[in-house]
Amino acid sequence: MNERKKAWLVRILIGGVLGTGVGVLFSLGDGIWTVYHWYGIFLAAAFGASVGVSTLPFADDGRSVARRSMLHYLISMVLFVGAVVFLSHLYRWDGALLWAGLYTAGYLTIWLSRYAGWWMELEAIREKLGLAQSAPTPLRWKETLPFAPVGILVYLLLPATLRGVEHLSGEAVPALTALIYPCILLPLGSMASGVALGKRQGFCPLYLLLCAVCLTVFALGLLNDSALYMAVVGVLFTAVGEGIGVFLRRERDTDKQAGVRNRAFWVFLILFFVGAYNLASAMWAGVPTLDNGGGFISFSPWIDCVVWGVWMAGFLVPTILYARKSRPHWPELSQVWQPVCGFFAVQSVLVLGVLLLGVLGVLYPYGGRFLPLWCYVALLAAAYLALGFLWGGKRRPAVGWLLGWCLILAGVFLALGLGRCLALDAQDARWAAEYGGSYMAGYTERVMDSAAGAVLGRLNLPACVVLGNYDVAYYDGVHTLSRTAITTLCCLCPPVLFTLGALAGRLRNGKKPDKA
Repeated sequence: MNERKKAWLVRILIGGVLGTGVGVLFSLGDGIWTVYHWYGIFLAAAFGASVGVSTLPFADDGRSVARRSMLHYLISMVLFVGAVVFLSHLYRWDGALLWAGLYTAGYLTIWLSRYAGWWMELEAIREKLGLAQSAPTPLRWKETLPFAPVGILVYLLLPATLRGVEHLSGEAVPALTALIYPCILLPLGSMASGVALGKRQGFCPLYLLLCAVCLTVFALGLLNDSALYMAVVGVLFTAVGEGIGVFLRRERDTDKQAGVRNRAFWVFLILFFVGAYNLASAMWAGVPTLDNGGGFISFSPWIDCVVWGVWMAGFLVPTILYARKSRPHWPELSQVWQPVCGFFAVQSVLVLGVLLLGVLGVLYPYGGRFLPLWCYVALLAAAYLALGFLWGGKRRPAVGWLLGWCLILAGVFLALGLGRCLALDAQDARWAAEYGGSYMAGYTERVMDSAAGAVLGRLNLPACVVLGNYDVAYYDGVHTLSRTAITTLCCLCPPVLFTLGALAGRLRNGKKPDKA
């Protein structure tokens, strides 16, 4: 008998003995043993033997590895699920499928760990021999492999284990999976693994996909669709971690790295403002919130503050880091895209202003002493003209594209706002005919409380604050202007005022040559 066969037999015997011991321990608590217990012990022993076989090294060629791994996985999974079914009296298909899924995740984690270890050893040998490093693979899939086991552990096995603990302990409130994991363990694990991966291998998008898939499987398989927010939290903090890791990574080509960091700064800054737009629109523009209040307990708008506040904080950190390192500058854009980018840059500054006013408690409906309607409108109009003037003088956009984008933006805003107004007018007419003269039409807040309003409230947020809250606060049912007229003004004024300010700034610096 050669050494290889001896290694097989020793490992099989050790695994079989350990599997038998585990099966006996699980059966001791039942008191009276039945034939099913003996079936379970036998399957546990066979499973332990199969685990002993799996500790052997990889084969020499890739086909042998894939063939042996697939065969071993199928056999060991059947033995494992069978042992669990007989030892725990789990005679339900959904329970068996759940254990099969958990075993698959664990098997994949171990297999990838071993494969990644082998691959990293090979890369270390190549580096010691002075061989050139291989080029990055598409989407960096091979670079992601060493961290795939970590991702499966953090995003699937850990929450599944916590859920199992809750199930076994009979806890009425799932504190582990509803509070501790999503609020503490998931952000920390995602950030740590993202930083480690980004620092060693660069930005790896497939790791974000792995995070989303694992958390989605966990949420839909062990909880319900209300837990899908964990996938958003996981992807967010993982992306932030990878961004920080890429920032910390030292590249030889400093010129190339400076360009990458400049682009990364703008990406993270845009993502930060995505959270700012969503938070401000939910709080002060009257758009539909994450919690619509349809449940027994409503967490609106607290849940929006938490989700989008964490989003903003998560992306603000790498934005500041990239700003300090790369000294970013306004990206060079063609004349076609300069006006629309300038408009939304001004909008972003005003969104920060809305957040500041809201935090100070001077915007409806949260606060004590509120700005009068005329004061908010005057500040908004002056801000559009002033910021448009500064931007136009600095960038000197083409007049044709500036006017063209003004018409496009105004058309999009009017299509969203007036389309909703027409639908509300038709609905009000039907309800007035049904209820007679006792029916009172709603305010412009109804324009915002819709899918079209949700889009309009984010694209045209500063003006939509008037539609969402100030209409209710000041008109109080007695409108000096119709709902359609107020909506039209709020849709037209922002792009028109910005365009007028930009044209004035461009004319003021008209003697200077145009920028390329």
